[in-house]
Amino acid sequence: LLRAAAALGPRFVVVAQADAGMEEATMVALAAARVRGLRYSLYRGQWAEPHAVAAHAARAAACGLHAEIYADAAVLAPAVQALSALPRLVIDHLGMTEAGLPVVLDLAAAGAKVKATGFGRVELEVPAALERIAARAPLALMFATDLPSVRARRPFSPADIDLLRRVLGEGLARAALRETAEAFYRVG
Repeated sequence: LLRAAAALGPRFVVVAQADAGMEEATMVALAAARVRGLRYSLYRGQWAEPHAVAAHAARAAACGLHAEIYADAAVLAPAVQALSALPRLVIDHLGMTEAGLPVVLDLAAAGAKVKATGFGRVELEVPAALERIAARAPLALMFATDLPSVRARRPFSPADIDLLRRVLGEGLARAALRETAEAFYRVG
């Protein structure tokens, strides 16, 4: 992973899978190789407890890595305060569910970024969720394709970009489609 991350060049960044046993030395080495963050999957069961994620992510942050969380954001509710204290946090796929949207809104208001991805895998009304997140934290949204979309009911479609532009308007859509992610991931 370290050699692959270094070989990609300055326009590419890597987010690695978080492992509970990961030592600080490994995290430092990842950050030095331009890995930007660690992904914590509560949705697929690699992590079960949101407080454990917050504690591990705080250790990773001290090593220069942000946290990206793939979860039904509703399960994060008990750890909102601890997650809000992280210096850099991303919530994947709009938080997945309508029940998780209030948690996403609280985290976005605290500075978290929210991936506007996986529209074919979420259990919420995407346009309404985009509107609510943008109203709460206008520069929180970051778009991505979610390719190859292997577990999604509907794979990524270019129409997802059109939806984002229609809902957010040109200024916020431009930020979500490029500027916010470039700044967050320190691309360039």
